[in-house]
Amino acid sequence: MCDSVDVTVVDVAALADALIQRLNPTLPEGCWLERGTNSSWGGVWLFTHTREGSWGGSGIANLAETVGAHDLRWVVELALDAVQDDVAHATQGTAWPSDPSDPRPLPSPWAKVRDEALAFGYGSVCLADDIRVSDVAL
Repeated sequence: MCDSVDVTVVDVAALADALIQRLNPTLPEGCWLERGTNSSWGGVWLFTHTREGSWGGSGIANLAETVGAHDLRWVVELALDAVQDDVAHATQGTAWPSDPSDPRPLPSPWAKVRDEALAFGYGSVCLADDIRVSDVAL
């Protein structure tokens, strides 16, 4: 739920960059994300790479260039879910991230917006809580 967000439109490319900035330092060693586009499908994609090369990617925000701020939470949750799957495939089964308080190998992604800041993570693990919504807005 978006609580008191003055921004109405979010730039999906800027959002992807903010996600990458927070996620890359936490990914398994030798794995990283890069923002791109798919020439056939368009939209903003998060491509997963390993030392062995590019694994593939997932389009985010239903391949839209912008989304309403009221959709920010679900867009981020779906992107995190896709990244988690892509990392597991690219690393041949590495369960990421680990959550010491959750016995399941793949904790559920979550996102929320409070006081104009986006927070997200998996399970009980918070990976970001300080992305200003205005920094990813048009």
